[in-house]
Amino acid sequence: NYYIALEEDLSKISRYIEFSEDNFNVYSIELAHLLLAASSEIDVVLKALCNIINPSKEHKNINEYKETIKDKLSSLINESCYIPRYGLELNPWTNWNTDQNPHWWKGYNDVKHQRDINFNKANLKNTLNALSALNLTIIYYYKTVYEKSGKSLKFKEVTTRLEPKPSLIKVNPDYYYD
Repeated sequence: NYYIALEEDLSKISRYIEFSEDNFNVYSIELAHLLLAASSEIDVVLKALCNIINPSKEHKNINEYKETIKDKLSSLINESCYIPRYGLELNPWTNWNTDQNPHWWKGYNDVKHQRDINFNKANLKNTLNALSALNLTIIYYYKTVYEKSGKSLKFKEVTTRLEPKPSLIKVNPDYYYD
């Protein structure tokens, strides 16, 4: 539900900022709000996911999440998200293939810790990637939770169970029945 609320706020922004690569550097207070909220929620969900897939390790930060995801759930790294309405494809975790943290994560931390000099990093590109990363992380989290409870579900079955459904950002089309 929290993700859906954030996505609805993002959708409202699309009335004022056209979601296109030409506008990826546009920044605003509303984008800062969404970047901070989505990235903070990613921290919560990703930590919970990592604690499930590797309970013997303590997960304190993004670098420790990255190690666990690369080791135990590497398929997440190469997942794409789509915003069909605007013809956009985003790959929010792909930087982990090079051992760097995602650019949007650095932007989030820069805005969080030094907003006065890094406010421009609260931009459309970072915000779209953060919301996409959150969407993917939530889907992987619930798939993992279902599997730990003894139910082996395909992604299609996971996305079907998640209600309400995202309307703006989509994951792999093979992960949906419709």
